[in-house]
Amino acid sequence: MSEKVRVLESVNSLGLGGNVIFVMNFFRKIDKEKFQVDFVIYDDSKMDYYDEVKKAGSRVFVIKKKYGNKLLQLFSQMNQVRKLLKKEKYDVIHCHSCSFIGLFRGVVPGHFSKGIKVISHGHNPGRPKNTKLDNIVRGIFKSILSKCADMGFACSDESGASKYTSKFMNSGKYSVINNAIETEKFRYSPANREEIRAKYNLGDKFVIGSIGRLEEQKNYLYMIDVLAEYVKINKNACLFLVGDGSQREQIVNKAKEKGIENHLVMAGRTDTPEIFYSAMDVFVLPSIFEGFGFVNIEAQVSGLPCVVSTAVPREINISDRVYFIDFNVDEWCTALEKVRKSVESSERKSIGTEKYDINNECRRLEAFYSTLAGVKER
Repeated sequence: MSEKVRVLESVNSLGLGGNVIFVMNFFRKIDKEKFQVDFVIYDDSKMDYYDEVKKAGSRVFVIKKKYGNKLLQLFSQMNQVRKLLKKEKYDVIHCHSCSFIGLFRGVVPGHFSKGIKVISHGHNPGRPKNTKLDNIVRGIFKSILSKCADMGFACSDESGASKYTSKFMNSGKYSVINNAIETEKFRYSPANREEIRAKYNLGDKFVIGSIGRLEEQKNYLYMIDVLAEYVKINKNACLFLVGDGSQREQIVNKAKEKGIENHLVMAGRTDTPEIFYSAMDVFVLPSIFEGFGFVNIEAQVSGLPCVVSTAVPREINISDRVYFIDFNVDEWCTALEKVRKSVESSERKSIGTEKYDINNECRRLEAFYSTLAGVKER
């Protein structure tokens, strides 16, 4: 049998999070007879997927934190990665992050390592400060990344434009890799709807749902403002949040302050998000910024209409049932009420999409790996 293509995935941790979920979705589907996939991580405080990765025959290298200063820490991490790449012979290093710094720690040492091809993969456009200095710094960082990467990926063109120069994006070295899912798992299920609604006492409520980390980026505190106004229109509505994070207590307290705590249901963290979509009537994502938000794809595959912020890339609309709303509470309420009426008058149906099916996208990624490694066929 031919020797495997050896790929090193550079990702912050093996803990639950958007980037890691993306990587693990592909990791589970990649042909392990043809590809040896290992991991280099920079934070070992969360290791949710460690056992799964090890059981699959992969190695995990931990880059230690040695400095409090961010610049010194970056140089230290890049040096440790350089030594790792010198010792372990990989064909490709695939670097995942939402930030330039997160990408640099794998991309730069990869660029200066002999015989390895470098993939930079931006998962989020971030939050530009839109100041002159910030624009200059970002311009320099884009040039560095575009110079050092043999291939540049992004979850959307918006994320790509935030990380690479326009020349690089038009050079043939750039591609969007869709945040693909196991579409069959997310099909609408009446049984799941009944089970989840019974478990969380949702009854016949109009369920406004969301799945995600309870962090500032996801902006769920804003949804409390929306909910407080929307229940004046529809008293049978509730906000159903699936996930956990540092803002959990703030969200609960704000709902109490608004007097709508009875309209908020917190499911907490889950390892089976797919079963929750069926219980919802509409999916919401009020993010302040978003690389792609593949939860929107999951929701649409489950047959849900979506109301999202204008910070969410337009590419997520695969069903023509996505409403992009600016941060205006009245407009959000109007959109939710429009959706409620449409839900009541139509039958719930799952949608299919080959473009976001993990099996199809994984074959694309395998082709990129093989091409970069100089392998025509394995």
